Amino acid sequence: MNNNTPLCRNCKRIIPPNANFCPYCGISNPLSNNKFRSIFKGFGGTIENLYDQLISKLDSYIPMLSVKIQQVLRQLEDKIIHTSTPNFVNKNKVLAVLREIRGNLKSNYSKEAENEARLYSSYVEQTISGDRCIICLKTFDTKDGKKISVYACPNCHYAGHRDHFMAWLEEKKICPLCRAEISQKDLIKGYIIEKDSKLILVS
Repeated sequence: MNNNTPLCRNCKRIIPPNANFCPYCGISNPLSNNKFRSIFKGFGGTIENLYDQLISKLDSYIPMLSVKIQQVLRQLEDKIIHTSTPNFVNKNKVLAVLREIRGNLKSNYSKEAENEARLYSSYVEQTISGDRCIICLKTFDTKDGKKISVYACPNCHYAGHRDHFMAWLEEKKICPLCRAEISQKDLIKGYIIEKDSKLILVS
């Protein structure tokens, strides 16, 4: 390795000379000023101008990422609005969380926040129908008159198998779907049954 080899200023690993992000530690603007001097040697102009050009490119890239995740979240909101759900759930609580996430990303974008938003969106897509445990994601089997023992969130009323929901709250202290702060004693105890081809929560 020679003196002109570009290194990340944070983790000190070799990175591409035109990198906007370090592929190892994820830091933005990974090249130090000294490395700019060797990388851009012979291109003309001042180091400060070249640095400003790189930052300008990075600044233009971030809004593009933000727009993409905004589109994903808006599409999911539309899907939720048009998804049929049992009468006992309140999907508006989930919509409120998505809109808050979208607003936060718009005003304060970061790659970490985008990744979290994508994970949450994927989870919401699987659970918003209300026909499955919001912890294990297994569909409630209510065929042949079966009663499924559940606990429901007191805020959004989405339900999960009792042992699963209790175990979740031992670790997280929030509803995984609407993200309301709840405790085990707050949970609504009941049964999921099927009546006239519709799921009903009997508490």
